[in-house]
Amino acid sequence: MVEVKLGNSAFVVDLKNRTCTCGAWDLSGLPCCHVLSAIGLMRLHLEDYVDPFYFVPTVAKVYKVGIPCLVGQQAWPRAEGYPIYPPKQKKMPGRPKKKRRKEAGELEKRLHRDGRPSGTGMSKKGVLLHCSNCGSAGHNVRKCPNPQTGGSNRGRGRGQQAGGSTRGRGIGQQAEGSTRPKVCHLFMC
Repeated sequence: MVEVKLGNSAFVVDLKNRTCTCGAWDLSGLPCCHVLSAIGLMRLHLEDYVDPFYFVPTVAKVYKVGIPCLVGQQAWPRAEGYPIYPPKQKKMPGRPKKKRRKEAGELEKRLHRDGRPSGTGMSKKGVLLHCSNCGSAGHNVRKCPNPQTGGSNRGRGRGQQAGGSTRGRGIGQQAEGSTRPKVCHLFMC
């Protein structure tokens, strides 16, 4: 008899009577992980502790007679009596749920606005923020005490550049004093 410890649990393996307290070896005839560790500890052969049912000669004897072929479903005999139908599905009250029910230990994954998964779903609690405008820690761009430094078009809408708005100019027209060449923009939708 050998005692095998696995985590907080202990299992007693009796190689002579071919039993283990987990019960898996008794049910299947195949040695469980506790038996394998006991066999390895005693440096014995694994084949001596497998049930003879799993050996090739035994399987060959079982299938020596052969297995008869099955006929198709259309050749099955019809049962007498009333036909049996599956139960009717009842429409449950309320709006149907689209998401599956999560298990107790499952993490709730967070998603971006466009539906992509957002990494590990962990919060940014305890992470120090850095401003992308001035680079200092403790605040972000929205709360930055410094005026916005040059080179960034952040906060300007579509079609607006640093020179002002595009109002009053048609396609291919430019602002006065512009050195850019005239370009006709055609958009196909």
